[in-house]
Amino acid sequence: MLAAFEGLGFEAKRRRIEGEEHLLLIHGESSEGVASFGIRNSGTQAKTSLSVRLSREVPNEPFIALLAEVQA
Repeated sequence: MLAAFEGLGFEAKRRRIEGEEHLLLIHGESSEGVASFGIRNSGTQAKTSLSVRLSREVPNEPFIALLAEVQA
């Protein structure tokens, strides 16, 4: 995931949030803005959620493709 962000021109790093041990959060910054990608395992149920948040200036098409790739 970090490599995918970097391939899109973002300086990316994994962020940890206290109390969120079931969350993989990648945060990236570029000249176009900020992007974050989250993958959360329920921990109690057999389900996983994906989320993407982008600055208005960041094109969404590459991230839609990234979501599809992760879901496959």
